[in-house]
Amino acid sequence: MLPPPQDPAEIVALMRNLECIINDAGLFAVDPLIKMALIHHQFESIHPFYDGNGRTGRILNVLYLVKEGLLDIPVLYLSSHIVHTKADYYRLLQTVRVDDSWEDWVLYMRIC
Repeated sequence: MLPPPQDPAEIVALMRNLECIINDAGLFAVDPLIKMALIHHQFESIHPFYDGNGRTGRILNVLYLVKEGLLDIPVLYLSSHIVHTKADYYRLLQTVRVDDSWEDWVLYMRIC
């Protein structure tokens, strides 16, 4: 298991990269729901904050869907499903990191 980056410069570089992926559709053209799942995983793997990464990551999901025009206003609440299936959430995050198994992660996020 790779630990989240701790070097501030590495975190800044990774967050800049993530910002580009979020905002430049040409860099990674894929269905917005799949891209939301990938963005969420990347943010959680960067783990830029001491606390609150999960809450911030779930808010990013909603804001990304608003940005992409899939939600009119940010009222979708994904946290309930993730909280109720927390063991699956963490297991699947780790499975991507260890086995590069993205399909199960994307399918899990689709249910959220």
